[in-house]
Parts: sequence; structure tokens; C-alpha cells
Amino acid sequence: MNAPQNLALQMAEKPNDQLLQMLRRPDDWLPEALDAARAELQRRGVDASTIRIGPPTICPECNSERIVAGEMTSDGENCFVGFKPGTLRFLSLTLKNGVRLSQKAYACRDCGFTWGLVDPGELGEFIDRHCDQRESK
Repeated sequence: MNAPQNLALQMAEKPNDQLLQMLRRPDDWLPEALDAARAELQRRGVDASTIRIGPPTICPECNSERIVAGEMTSDGENCFVGFKPGTLRFLSLTLKNGVRLSQKAYACRDCGFTWGLVDPGELGEFIDRHCDQRESK
């Protein structure tokens, strides 16, 4: 089996939301994988032309268009930079401090709001294992 056929089979197993997420984060994927995701969505009749490709254009906090792309950094080699859900159960036993943020990040020059991305699968798994489900909708 050659690589394009293998990619097509892998994309056929993914739900629409995962394929669309790939298109929203093109820097995380090889061009061949993105082509396979687009082809699978087209085969399913899903219109991917409305997916915004590239960095965000509006701040989710203040609606400013003065957005700058950058990266998350830490001041130490082993410093964890991540997201810890506010619904973490009291005394939840976990060695993780949440879900690691990707290095890619964005900030608003007007209000200072800064945001990054986490892997949606890792976030869902962490919430399912360690958070109060009544508050994590």
C-alpha cells in the first residue's frame, strides 16, 4: 500500500470535526495529509471552503483586529505551560498539571488577551478522567 492510499484510509476513519480541525491548523500537518483531509471531506459532501485558514483575525476578548502571532515560552527547561480546566475535581489524582499548550500563540495589541491551542483529543481525555462532568459541557 502506498502513502496516498494509506492517508486516504486514515482520513476515512476520522470524524468530520477532526478533519476540519486539521484544516484550521495547517502548520501542524504535511501538505499530503491536508490534501487527503480535503478530499475526504469533499467525498462526504462537507463544504470546507468556509474554514478559516491561517491566524485569527479578531481578538475573542475585545474584537480588535490588532493581532500578533508568536509562541508560548517558559523560563526553564522543564517548565510546563498548559491549560488546567477550572472543573478539575478536588483531590483528583493526576501527574499532569493539565493539557500542554502548543507553542503557537496569539496576542491582542489592544487588550493584551493572549491565547494558544491545545490538542482537542488530549483536552477531552483529561476532562473525562479528572474533571467534574456536570460542569464540563
